[in-house]
Amino acid sequence: MKVELDPAAADAYNAIPLPVAVRVDEILDWIEGDDAQRRHKPALYLDGQWAVSFPALGEFWVLIWEVDGDVAAIRHIGEVTSIGG
Repeated sequence: MKVELDPAAADAYNAIPLPVAVRVDEILDWIEGDDAQRRHKPALYLDGQWAVSFPALGEFWVLIWEVDGDVAAIRHIGEVTSIGG
């Protein structure tokens, strides 16, 4: 699956600390991987969007994406608190 970052997600990626970027890169590689690989990592699906959270630098971070055909559009990268309800 091809991964594309929305402009806001790309801006967020460029602003995050290196240890967080390393974790994000691992998740992007996982999303790009084959279906069998993706089945072995938990992700939350809600209202057409996928999300995975991960710890880094003492905080929990989240990456949110939508799938359209063979493209995963990354919509959000940030601390979990950045998606408050």
